[in-house]
Amino acid sequence: HMGGRLCMTGALDADALASALRRLVARHDSLRTRFAIIDGEPVQVIDADARIALETLDLRADGDGADAEDRAAELYARMLETPFDLG
Repeated sequence: HMGGRLCMTGALDADALASALRRLVARHDSLRTRFAIIDGEPVQVIDADARIALETLDLRADGDGADAEDRAAELYARMLETPFDLG
């Protein structure tokens, strides 16, 4: 579980970003891979299609740039600590 953070400026075309991420996931098996237990053993499963959800959060209401940046850092740190199911 690794994270990375990218800060961008300007208008966000969320539909274009989601489309680009879907194409990226479609090209790379490792991004569609999960682990299942079959007959008591872990097995790598590569799904033909992976649905991804792009979550966006508008931090402009958090005040000036510094406040929004602090809030983004806090949310990012919390996200990295959130466990997830490999299945």
